Amino acid sequence: MARAASTIWRFSGRARAGRFSCLMGLREPQDGGELEVRRIDQHESLVAARVPSWSCNPDGRVCLSAVTAMFDEISTVAGCAAWDRSMRTGLSVQLFSRAHRSLDVGSGDKLVFTTKLRKIGKTLGFVDGEVATEAGVTLANMRHIKFMPMGSFYAFIAHPLMQPTTLAVLNAFLSLRPLQHDRVPQSKEELFPLRNLRTEGSSSFADTSITDRHATALGGIHGGAGVMLLTRMAAAGAERDLTLPIPIRSISTNLINSVPTRVGRETEVQLESSLCLGSGLPDYSYVMIKKEGKIMMDSSIFWGMR
Repeated sequence: MARAASTIWRFSGRARAGRFSCLMGLREPQDGGELEVRRIDQHESLVAARVPSWSCNPDGRVCLSAVTAMFDEISTVAGCAAWDRSMRTGLSVQLFSRAHRSLDVGSGDKLVFTTKLRKIGKTLGFVDGEVATEAGVTLANMRHIKFMPMGSFYAFIAHPLMQPTTLAVLNAFLSLRPLQHDRVPQSKEELFPLRNLRTEGSSSFADTSITDRHATALGGIHGGAGVMLLTRMAAAGAERDLTLPIPIRSISTNLINSVPTRVGRETEVQLESSLCLGSGLPDYSYVMIKKEGKIMMDSSIFWGMR
């Protein structure tokens, strides 16, 4: 299980199709990173990773959306792929996160992610998780649902009888491939720029571009990158102060269609956010990523106290 996870992270660090996991700093020590896989057993994994500086809010604390993005990657590689008999990483269908308390951790601080197996079937995979400080203080709980089918060729090379040969050949090939290096962004605003931000009534609209910097190692938008983009748009549209003690209570994101990406090319998408002011209920924003009028991803973001 640990070998499969390590191989996938090595592949991610060398793939040209997408670089988001590398921008999040999710590389093992053998590739110059600080990702620490502490344990992967039959039903639970424990992985520690440091908060990337660019993912923090203006007050220096990490954003719940960034923690969700880290969990997306970690629960996929050191969760679904490690536990699935065919090492399938699958495609994210839904990501959910809820903060228990103020996320009082910042750039370079270590977070410990616990991923727990609920069920992995032929079509869908379900894992739960929580993130805590190094001192053991639980910060948030999470849920991740994956669409597991990956095609007949992948099923063949990743069949349990083929796995030892496949992993050996792939690791030998990866040893010949250089690591991908990318300039680390200075902020979330740099990686997720919003163009033509405008407001019409209770709704806000903007445009942006999706590139290979936002993509998975196999291409297509990374679920975690989508969550961070949706949250950025929601905060801008709702004019929310992200320096509050608990600026975001929860994020529930549906990945309806994959946003395609190509190396060196940009995919234009549109963003739309609507703020709902609850009476006796928390305020929340409903935000969407659209491509040519088609909803690709959507998210319900519940805000903390104003």
